[in-house]
Amino acid sequence: MEKDTKSDRCYRYDKICSWPLIDGWSVNPDDPNFRVRIFPKAHLHPSVLLGRGVTIKSGAGVEAGAVVETWVTVGASVKIGAQSKVGIRTIIGSGATVGHRVTVEGYAMIGPGAVVGDWVVLGLGVKVGSDVVVGPRAVIRFGVLVGRGAEVGDKAVIGPRAVIGPRAVIGTRAVVGDDATVRSDAVVDNGARVESRAVVKDDAY
Repeated sequence: MEKDTKSDRCYRYDKICSWPLIDGWSVNPDDPNFRVRIFPKAHLHPSVLLGRGVTIKSGAGVEAGAVVETWVTVGASVKIGAQSKVGIRTIIGSGATVGHRVTVEGYAMIGPGAVVGDWVVLGLGVKVGSDVVVGPRAVIRFGVLVGRGAEVGDKAVIGPRAVIGPRAVIGTRAVVGDDATVRSDAVVDNGARVESRAVVKDDAY
């Protein structure tokens, strides 16, 4: 069976459906090392592309044109929107929502119940805690940690290796510089700019 021309590491779900099941894994008959695991009651559009070792758990849904790359784990009841790309070795916790046309660049973690809005970019190795909300078109650069229950506003930009504490709020169009720290419960106002390596405490910035 030929690989889909859109990605040399992925196969379309409608092709995978024809593969034999071995111990719960769909196994490519032409390449037994290529296998994916789709749990019962998961719902995938036929056009979805899946990489080697992907696991998609019960109740998850993946919409048309999405790409789920090698060794990604998609938790129970996760929703992944159309045309989104989830990069290699990402883990998405149960009940999380990934919007339309989102790019997750790989080695990322999205916590249970988190909501990632449409057109968001999550850089390599980003860790988004449980119940975090990331607004549409926000950009979170590589190595950022976003703590549990934090909010990142629409079109906000968070620079590489920044740390956003639990329940912190980053306003719409705010910019947080490289290696900056926004502590727990702190607020960065709409349109504000936090300089690189700055520390924002629990009062408004």
